[in-house]
Amino acid sequence: MVMAVENKAELIQALEGAEYEKILDTPESDWVDFKRSQYETLPGKPLVLSQTGRSELSKDVAAFSNADGGILLIGVQEKRSETENIPVAGAITSIKITAIDQKHYKDILSEWMYPLNKSVRFKWYPTEPKKGLFAIIIPKSHDKPHVIRHLMSENGNQIDGFVGIPERVDDQTYWMRPETVYERIRRSSTQTREIFQKTDRAKINETMSKTIAENEKQAKGIREYVIGTQGWDKDPYILLQTIPHSTRARLEGFYSDLAKEFSSTSPIRGMGFNLDSLGARAEKIDGALVKTGSRDAILRLDPNGTLTLVLKISPELAGWAVNKDPGQSGTTINSIVLVEMTYEFTRFIRNYLAKRGLNTWSYFTEGKNLKASEVRLYAGTPSGFDIHDSVVAQKDYSSAKLDGTGTAEKDAYGILVEIYTMFALDENAIPYTINSEISRDSIKLIDARG
Repeated sequence: MVMAVENKAELIQALEGAEYEKILDTPESDWVDFKRSQYETLPGKPLVLSQTGRSELSKDVAAFSNADGGILLIGVQEKRSETENIPVAGAITSIKITAIDQKHYKDILSEWMYPLNKSVRFKWYPTEPKKGLFAIIIPKSHDKPHVIRHLMSENGNQIDGFVGIPERVDDQTYWMRPETVYERIRRSSTQTREIFQKTDRAKINETMSKTIAENEKQAKGIREYVIGTQGWDKDPYILLQTIPHSTRARLEGFYSDLAKEFSSTSPIRGMGFNLDSLGARAEKIDGALVKTGSRDAILRLDPNGTLTLVLKISPELAGWAVNKDPGQSGTTINSIVLVEMTYEFTRFIRNYLAKRGLNTWSYFTEGKNLKASEVRLYAGTPSGFDIHDSVVAQKDYSSAKLDGTGTAEKDAYGILVEIYTMFALDENAIPYTINSEISRDSIKLIDARG
């Protein structure tokens, strides 16, 4: 027997040229499957596939996707070859063009097949008025294996909790055996590991370094812009900032869900010193989300995940309730404000930004104009807000960068160590800590007297 068409290209050529007689006697194989009519439908609903029909459609498409692609041609009845006893195209049995709902087929594949082979195409080839052959053209996929989410029992019931991987072998579709699945997974894992080992790590590191350097440059520009627009160039302030390590231009849901979360951050203490105390609403300024309130502080979140908090050192916020001595020079920082605001800063990053695409980042902290302005800090908590043992900052400018690799509690502690160092105070001076971490429970228990 001489085959009418020998491959997918010749079959498509015959269909495009309406030379349907060339299809006859073409054997079913690992690249073509013939079907006399559409997949099984529900009784009384000719356009809606039954569970069995859905299972067969997704199984056939996934099987060709797991192979080298293929064509499902509906409207061709098969027969057994008289010479080789194999299934071949026996007759053209054109179906009504109104018999198939293409969107319904697409929806079924989206639900039943994972991952979806998005390159699958549907096409009608008219053979007579209002009738034709319906082709499901399945290109070779690079997302193998394609899994069927639902398996059906012999009586047509769905089996919950099981998935299957179909594959096309010659003219038949089979469920892949567990041994084959295991070998494929192991082989894929080995190949992936080998590719990774051969990758030039120096180039990866170089690319990462360039990305971080570019983000650091951008973060510096944001710092200068925020300080400049507030007019705090000559004032004492402490600044906290994140520097993303990725090239991501915008976090997920930045102007929708994240904007709402930025406006209401679920603080540890509702009446405490937190990000919500800087304003209940966020403005959009130059594409960033910005909070400013009557207190001397500003919080800005840029689309790529750069979060900037600036605390001007004044009695209104940073020095709340601990600057009652009229004879004292400079401004004393309230340790409750400093510790709680720092912790709420790192909590927001961990609880909101990390889940929206900020994968790795560094912290940058900066203190400026502190010594000349006689900014003070003390060890421990403000005992009755009567401060007698505060110390003046040792430098007018100090900065540090830390990797954000721990929990919010560890990160906040690490930042505070750097800030307390500006005043020549060691880590034992930081209140509300346990085992080198900020204690959430201790923050929750802060009362009006600290």
